[in-house]
Parts: sequence; structure tokens; C-alpha cells
Amino acid sequence: MSVYTTSSHGESKNDNMEISASGIEGKIRSTAPREFQGPDFQGDQNQWSPEDLFSASISSCYLLSFKELAKARKLDWDKIDVKADATLDRKDGRMAFTSVEIKPELVVKNKKDVDKYMKLLEETKDKCLVTNTVNCSLKLNPKIKVA
Repeated sequence: MSVYTTSSHGESKNDNMEISASGIEGKIRSTAPREFQGPDFQGDQNQWSPEDLFSASISSCYLLSFKELAKARKLDWDKIDVKADATLDRKDGRMAFTSVEIKPELVVKNKKDVDKYMKLLEETKDKCLVTNTVNCSLKLNPKIKVA
């Protein structure tokens, strides 16, 4: 078992906050998402919101999971970019993430291995700790290019 401890700090003079994690130097500055910034907003509009960080946790965990699975299988690949589109909507009278579309784009060197990599991209969704934890629908839309 592992425990990940974070803390958030805010002050009344503005709408920003700082997020820190136990054992990690530095802080992440965050604020409310643009959709919720009203006319009295007193924060930095160019900071990540908790909603951005939610989406980033999915794309980054998926990417790291793919890298580890490919390494364990000794599969050679060139690069991967992962985009996650997390949809925030009203559900049962409350705002919630209702779906996430994960869009990995993988570049490989050998055309004959494309099917093997497509299976690995699909398996990665089931092995990623974050995608196993979220409570919304997950759709995978992978693309593979041959360099």
C-alpha cells in the first residue's frame, strides 16, 4: 500500500492556491477553471485548475503505464503523445466528469508491429492506476504512425 499526501493553501486576498506534495520540492499554483471565473475573479487566468490537473493525471499516468508495459515486453517504439479530453457536465443534479476520451498517438519504427502496439495501447487503459480509479466512462481513441 502507498499513501500520497498533498496539501492546498489559499488566502482570502485572491482566487489562487498553491498545491504541494509530501517529499517533493516546489509547488503548483492553481486557480478556478475559466468557466467558473466570474466578474469578481481575482486570480491568474493562466494557471492550471484542479479540473486541468484531473485530465493531466489521466494522460500522464496512461503515458507512464504504456512506457513501463512496453519496456517489460521489450517493445521498441519512438515516441508517444497522449491527450485526454475530460468532459465536465451536470449529472444527477451535480457537476461531475462524465467521460474522458484518451487519445494516444504512438510513433513506431516497424509497420509489422502495428497490431502488437494497438493491443498494448488498449491494455494500457486497463493497467493505468488513474483510469482504474475514475468514476466516469473512458473511451480510447489510439493512433499509430510508422516513422
